[in-house]
Amino acid sequence: MNIQIDEKVKDFLKKKEKDTLTVELQVSDSCCIPASLPHVVMDAPKALEKYDRFEVDGFTVYVYKGAVIKNTLRLVLSNYIFFKEIEIEGIQIL
Repeated sequence: MNIQIDEKVKDFLKKKEKDTLTVELQVSDSCCIPASLPHVVMDAPKALEKYDRFEVDGFTVYVYKGAVIKNTLRLVLSNYIFFKEIEIEGIQIL
């Protein structure tokens, strides 16, 4: 699996003194069909057996085994008015 971590994400993680990311899939109930939406947590997962582990540029990245990756999984930093959030590109929403 090809995983890329944007430089802004790396800087953000260093400021937070974090070196581990987990890409989870959260089930979102909608009016018609439930969907699994990707979400990033800055920590290791509790159920390690449900995740694949990757080392990327000195960071540990856990990806949920049920995630469908299109080509490359890319972690990018989004800036909102008062906070920053790590977002995922390249994962298929189920």
